Amino acid sequence: MALPVLTGLFIVFVAYARPRRFTVLDERGIAVRNFLRVRRLRWAELYDIRAEVLDGQAARLGGLTVQAYAYRADGKRLVLPCLDDREQPAVRREATRIRMVWTELRGPQWRLDPQAESRIARDAARRERRWAGARWERSLGAPSWSSPSSCSARGSSADRAPQVPDIPG
Repeated sequence: MALPVLTGLFIVFVAYARPRRFTVLDERGIAVRNFLRVRRLRWAELYDIRAEVLDGQAARLGGLTVQAYAYRADGKRLVLPCLDDREQPAVRREATRIRMVWTELRGPQWRLDPQAESRIARDAARRERRWAGARWERSLGAPSWSSPSSCSARGSSADRAPQVPDIPG
């Protein structure tokens, strides 16, 4: 009896929370809403905005190949909802636009930080090792999952952006 009720509550939660994900920019910073909360970072707290190509394993599990992230100075990254190639075909162009806004609003105190770059690289290597340890998915022939879009309007295939190089910090 309890299992059907819990399953029903979970379905209602996902149906309610999933469409409410967003990434919003304003003059103060960036706000990101995931399933449970809204996180706000001031422009000065951000170290970088990047659109990253996901490795094959991650792409198969989520159906994504490119995802945008906001990086803090401590190297931690924050997923920018609705800025991926499933939700926004021109994700690289959108990430470049966000970087342009950030470059203007981050303040004169921002400097390239080699320590932050090394923390970001270390975390990326850690994620890669974690995915490399999960190669069983390929050998077992597990299916790849893809979910429908949960964000607002999608562009047409004609809106797909060409490869846009990163803007130097």
